[in-house]
Amino acid sequence: MKIIDGFPFYDELELLDFRLKELGPYVDHFVLVESPITFSGKPKPLYFEENKERFKDFLPRIKHVVIPPHIGVRKEGPFARDELAYYYIYRGILDLHPHGEDVILLSDLDEIPDTEHVINEIVPMLLGNKVIKVRPHWFNFHIDNYLGHGQHASMTNTRFRAMERFMNDDSAEPRLIPGEEWPEAMGWHFSYFLPPERIINKLLAYSHWNDEKDRALIERVKKNGLDEIRKIAGKGGDLFGNIEKRPFYGRYPKTEVPRLI
Repeated sequence: MKIIDGFPFYDELELLDFRLKELGPYVDHFVLVESPITFSGKPKPLYFEENKERFKDFLPRIKHVVIPPHIGVRKEGPFARDELAYYYIYRGILDLHPHGEDVILLSDLDEIPDTEHVINEIVPMLLGNKVIKVRPHWFNFHIDNYLGHGQHASMTNTRFRAMERFMNDDSAEPRLIPGEEWPEAMGWHFSYFLPPERIINKLLAYSHWNDEKDRALIERVKKNGLDEIRKIAGKGGDLFGNIEKRPFYGRYPKTEVPRLI
């Protein structure tokens, strides 16, 4: 049995370094997908390709997949390019010639599996075609700003045989594979663990960048400068001022979490 970890990548080099180190002792292959097009349809550099020597110790285990720039989205909607990235994660997994019992982990780059708990608690439960979805602990900006359990059970754990069966439908999206939600939070969602200027860049690149709350924040930043982001991060709570910080009594990662703001 092998463990394959798949995720889309934008420009989060520090979090990528963290993810590789935290999961490295447990994961056999990483499938990293990046695109020359942002989720909002604008050109962007291939940041991993430009910086891959930084990760030379992990390169033999990284399957790097670049979405061809001429490829259109598979369906319309605000998350179309996000869904396309996950489809290419599946294609990257196929290139590794996995066996049915191999374990597949799927999540966004900043959603970090607690791999030791996954192996000891979740993998033994992955019988037949079972899929288990996990809700991570949610942080914004830095490790001292905990917001509670994630809003969605967004981290997928399954075996390749279940994913292959689900993907027999040409319109299927790997991230939308249905499953059973794990009863407790596990892992960590490190949202906006970026310098202020890159937080704004990420908002503009988002698949849902034109949400009213996103536009309002960007207008405040245009008015007040990047200090607006620093003020929000210093106060604590979520980026949009809707959720207050709270104490965290859970398990922390073994690897030091980057602090960039």
